[in-house]
Amino acid sequence: MGGDWGFTGVSSKPSDQTVADTKATEQVVKQTSESVGKAVSGEIISRLETKLDKILREVSTASGKIDDKHEVELEIAKSQMDDEYDLRKDNLGKIQKDKFTQLEKLIIPLLVKLAKSPEAYIHWPNRAEVIEAQLKKIVAITRG
Repeated sequence: MGGDWGFTGVSSKPSDQTVADTKATEQVVKQTSESVGKAVSGEIISRLETKLDKILREVSTASGKIDDKHEVELEIAKSQMDDEYDLRKDNLGKIQKDKFTQLEKLIIPLLVKLAKSPEAYIHWPNRAEVIEAQLKKIVAITRG
């Protein structure tokens, strides 16, 4: 039976020196593994911190760019709204001026004709129809 079982017989008990050497070796191995673990952990933590710092810088940069873009878009929108407001204001002013000019053309000739006659009573045939027509034109301008 020639099998290898992983152990061999000995003729005597291991010496105390061998046990002490074994314990010292175990302690050295334990200290070495702890210091290697700490070094590796410290290195990993350092790498992670570096990567996190890089991510934070990138996020901050991207956030700044987004803020700048929003500011530019806001300024453009404000400028467009101001231009549109000015255009509408100018158009309304022109429309109002045109309406007042039309009203003047309807009212002033009537007043001039009335002022030509210094008499207290004025002979004006078809007065109701003429005045009614002028009133309709005035209302069309002011309300239309």
